[in-house]
Amino acid sequence: MSSVDENDSIWLFEILDCIGVRDEHRKACQRESITFEILQTFNNTDPISIYNFESWSEGTVTPEEIDLEWRISLSLQERKLMFNLTDVQYKCYVVLKMLNQNNLNLDCLTSFHWKTCLFYVIENSKSSVWEKKQLCHCIKMCVKQMLKWVKLGVCPNYFIPEDNLFDGRLHNSWRLQSEKKLEELIDEGFDCFLRVQTSNICDFVKLRGSLEKSLQLQAKSKQVIKEVLYSKKMLM
Repeated sequence: MSSVDENDSIWLFEILDCIGVRDEHRKACQRESITFEILQTFNNTDPISIYNFESWSEGTVTPEEIDLEWRISLSLQERKLMFNLTDVQYKCYVVLKMLNQNNLNLDCLTSFHWKTCLFYVIENSKSSVWEKKQLCHCIKMCVKQMLKWVKLGVCPNYFIPEDNLFDGRLHNSWRLQSEKKLEELIDEGFDCFLRVQTSNICDFVKLRGSLEKSLQLQAKSKQVIKEVLYSKKMLM
């Protein structure tokens, strides 16, 4: 990996920290989510209600299953994997979601597909790869893996590999469009972040050469995150 790629990775890592994509914020959100689910479960006064475990194998929709489907809930296993992600791995997932929303914007690819992709890439790569200075490389590995799956028309469920998460979603026209956009994303490299409006990432990139303006933007973002974290702690 070149020194330029390493510098870009370190810069991106620190900007993600600045906008709240870090362990402290993630754990606060996780605690809030778990607390909310527990309260929802025990505050339910309807004796015939059943707690919703989100038993939905997201990403798979076939015509004959639209009206009625029996599905296995793997949300707890999935949540455990997400909780155990390292800081770099979590940042990688957040960036993939940003790119999916801002750069790709395809209905056939969801955050669940990218989450699945991340799990497989982590499993099939060395742990030493997942470090701060290689963040951009890790993101590119995931995008390349998704491109490979799109070309094959197969995105295997992480827990049930026989279940293709592209079934009913990736028609031929969508597949060709997805291939094109993913290839463009890879070729674009770091410049792809100029189109990421989420959390003003594009502004951070544009102001990267201006230390004063960049620090002002970072200070503003840190203040927003500080207020969000404070409000979440007050709710616990």
